[in-house]
Amino acid sequence: MKINIFRQLSWFFAAFLLIFTFNSLSEELFAQKGLLWQVEKNGVKPSYLFGTMHSENPQVTRLLSVVKPYFTKIDTVFLETELNITAILKSSIALFLTPGQTLDQLLDKTKYTQLIQILYEHGIPEDFAKTLKPWAIMIMLSSPQQKTGDMLDLLLYQEAQAQHKKVFGLETIEEQLAIFEDISFPDQLILLQETINQLDQLPQIFQQMLELYTQRNLTGLLDFSKKYMMNDTNKTLMDTFIKRILNDRNIKMVDRMQTALQTGNSFIAVGALHLPGKNGILKLLEQQGYILTALY
Repeated sequence: MKINIFRQLSWFFAAFLLIFTFNSLSEELFAQKGLLWQVEKNGVKPSYLFGTMHSENPQVTRLLSVVKPYFTKIDTVFLETELNITAILKSSIALFLTPGQTLDQLLDKTKYTQLIQILYEHGIPEDFAKTLKPWAIMIMLSSPQQKTGDMLDLLLYQEAQAQHKKVFGLETIEEQLAIFEDISFPDQLILLQETINQLDQLPQIFQQMLELYTQRNLTGLLDFSKKYMMNDTNKTLMDTFIKRILNDRNIKMVDRMQTALQTGNSFIAVGALHLPGKNGILKLLEQQGYILTALY
C-alpha cells in the first residue's frame, strides 16, 4: 500500500490545528486578511511571506499562479521543511512501532478491535495498521484522501527548482517529528481517541477550512478553530501540545527567517494558520519593526 506520509504529515499540521486549537490562542484577534505579504525594513529589498494550505484542491493550487511572478524577483525560497527524499524516508520510518511491537499487544482487545475496524474502513489493512504508532494513525485519520498528492507546498518547491532558486527549510524533519515522538504513549492514545471522536465532523471542517482560506480570512481561520475545543479533561495535554505545534514553532520560524529578511529578496511559505493572532508570525514580525503589506 502506497502512503505518502510526508504529505499527510503536512496536511495534519493544518487540519489538527483547526480541529483542536484552544480559545487561549485567540484571546485577542486582529483583523488580518491576506495570504501573500510583503515584508520590509530599513530600506532592504522586500521579501514575501505566503500562507499556504497543505492541499491539492484546485481552489488552493491555482494560487501558484498568483505567487509565481514573485519567484522571478527573489533569490531564495524558505519552506517549513525541505521536501526532499531524505525527509520523506525519515518521516516514513518514524511511523512504526519498535520491531516486535504491535498495537494488539499494547491496547485492550475492545479498543484494538474498534480501531482496526475504523482503519479498515479507511483502506488501511490490519497487518499494516497494527505496526503503526498511535500518532501516525491519528495523522492518517485526520488527513483527507489525496488523489494526486500535488499539494500547493510541493508545487512551490517544484517551481523554485524550475527557476533554479535556492531552497531551505525553516525546520528539520527531525524537529517536526519530535512534536509527536515526544508524546507519551498514553497521551498519544488520548489524542487518537479525540481524533476518532471528530471523524464524522472532518469533512465539514475541511470544507469550512477551505472556504476561509480561499477568502484569505486569516482571522476567520483562527476564530473557526475555537469551535472545536477539547473537553476540560484533556485541556492540560492539549494546551501543551498546541503550544508546541503552533506558538513555539512560530517563534522558532521567525527567528530562523531573520537572516533572509535582513538580506531581503526571499520568498517564505508556511502554513496559513501560523500567520494570524497575537502569537502569529505576522504579529511577531511587526513587533520586530518589520512593515507588512498584504499583496493578496
